[in-house]
Amino acid sequence: MSDKMFADERVSDETVAIVLAALMHIPFDGWTEEALVAGAIDAGIDVERVSVCFPAGPIDAIVAYITMADTEMVAAFEALDDKPKKVHLMVRTLILLRLEQASPHKEAVRRALTQLALPINTGQSARTLYRTVDAMWCATGQKDTDLSFYTKRATLAAVYSATLLAWMA
Repeated sequence: MSDKMFADERVSDETVAIVLAALMHIPFDGWTEEALVAGAIDAGIDVERVSVCFPAGPIDAIVAYITMADTEMVAAFEALDDKPKKVHLMVRTLILLRLEQASPHKEAVRRALTQLALPINTGQSARTLYRTVDAMWCATGQKDTDLSFYTKRATLAAVYSATLLAWMA
């Protein structure tokens, strides 16, 4: 089985299939083992594979979903025929693409944010947020390696987080 490259992580085809199939169960069951098992069944994958694909449980599924969303966002941006020329407009476009792609799964996103907000998941939350904003900056062609590398990502993290929360409301 081939692996697909998502952001800086590898997400197996099997994991992708389970997460995508589980998305229809998450609004009712949340990001739970039950939703992942139901997704595996729907995808025609042996339920025993759920613990292999998501060794840390549902938080691994959330991370895989976010990683998949990062890749889809960048791919959609790169496929645009008429990309904005200014960096701030490129960032705006990337954020809008991300929200547009998440629209069909808004409740799954809401439940993922709830899980990521738990104190036990704050480290994972910070890592996924960093990977998302880094993917955005890299997609705009920004190659800075000095102090602005960090300030740009920190600023975008605040803007993206606020925009995501407003979109959720």
